[in-house]
Amino acid sequence: MFNPWVMLGGQAIYFAVLALIWLFFRPVVPAPIMNWWLAVAGVLVALVLAFDAMFFLRRQDSQELLRFWLMVDKKQTMLFDALAVAVIWLLLPYGGEAHRIVIVAFCVGYVPVQMISDPENAFGNKLSIITVLGSFAAYLLLQGGLAMNILTVMVVLYGLVLFYSADAFRRVVIDSLLNQREMALANQRLEAALSEVSAARDTTTRFIAAATHDLGQPLQAARLFAETALKARTIAERGRLLERALSALGSGQAMLGQMLYHLRLEADAVDPHYQRVRLDELVSRVMQQYDQQAQLAGMAIRQRCAPLTIESDPVLLERALGNLLHNAITHSAARRVHLIGGLRDGGVYLVVSDNGRGVPAPEQQLIFEDYRQGSRAGAGFGLGLGSARRLIALLGGELTPLRRRRGASFAIALKGAVAR
Repeated sequence: MFNPWVMLGGQAIYFAVLALIWLFFRPVVPAPIMNWWLAVAGVLVALVLAFDAMFFLRRQDSQELLRFWLMVDKKQTMLFDALAVAVIWLLLPYGGEAHRIVIVAFCVGYVPVQMISDPENAFGNKLSIITVLGSFAAYLLLQGGLAMNILTVMVVLYGLVLFYSADAFRRVVIDSLLNQREMALANQRLEAALSEVSAARDTTTRFIAAATHDLGQPLQAARLFAETALKARTIAERGRLLERALSALGSGQAMLGQMLYHLRLEADAVDPHYQRVRLDELVSRVMQQYDQQAQLAGMAIRQRCAPLTIESDPVLLERALGNLLHNAITHSAARRVHLIGGLRDGGVYLVVSDNGRGVPAPEQQLIFEDYRQGSRAGAGFGLGLGSARRLIALLGGELTPLRRRRGASFAIALKGAVAR
């Protein structure tokens, strides 16, 4: 909200005005008085420049810099006011009518410039109005005469208007800054929403492409087997072809079921139902479900799980572990897959690892996106890891990839899942 460069600009204008006042009053003010005023001005300007240097040489965060600048800013305002008052009481008594006109212009412009350069410092601006305009009004009043009295009244009225405007000006500036901030936040939210829409559109595009390609394959195979069965010459050959057609339809049905279940996860339509579960028995069931598939792929599944009783949803946890095992069997080209379960940091810790070709480091987060597969993946929708991560998140856990020299490894951490 605070811009120190605006304040520096105000300082530069003030220093230029002081130089002009010195040049204008030097011929009429006695040398000792002028030298004394120059000494005071030099000390005050040096202090101001020292404050500026301290601000720019500090290396703290922006909030600490802002607090430091606001503290220094109040002191600088008081120094400027003191120098302006010194001009009125030390230099002006030696001047004539032209010098009074110059000081009138100086005092009339000094406070508004101060308010513009530092609108948030309402207290300092009010103090400037009292000290500078008040000193000038007092000086004019002491001069006597009708013209000086009228000018005194005008300066006082001008000061009262500025005194009232200081708070109003501060509120206007703060409201404006708040509105700008709200607009910036609204733009950020809009950009985030547009990014989400774009991501959803990309996901839908990948979904349609995956459905068209992967679902089309088993359906096309089933159709070819059925057409060939119609032309078969023997009952045995026809039966064999129909079995293959049914197998292809079953594969397509499984794919469609996986897609529909993932869509339910995306729509938050799946709720966990917690119960006491033996972790070692659950791991054994998952291994048995995929053991035959692993053997056909030339793999061996090994398990090592502690005999724990946990609080979880067995259906969701089995499906998540199954997705990880299926992913390893389908894509890793490994010889062994290990399924390990136990305790770590007070929670349940499950690891599915293989000794296959692994996942390249740049793709380790990409593969968790829906309908995305790694460069080394085989057939499939690209939903297994994304669904597994959503399922584990539903159970209050986290699914993360682990770094290995060879193969791929995925860890499930379920905090507080151990039954008491």
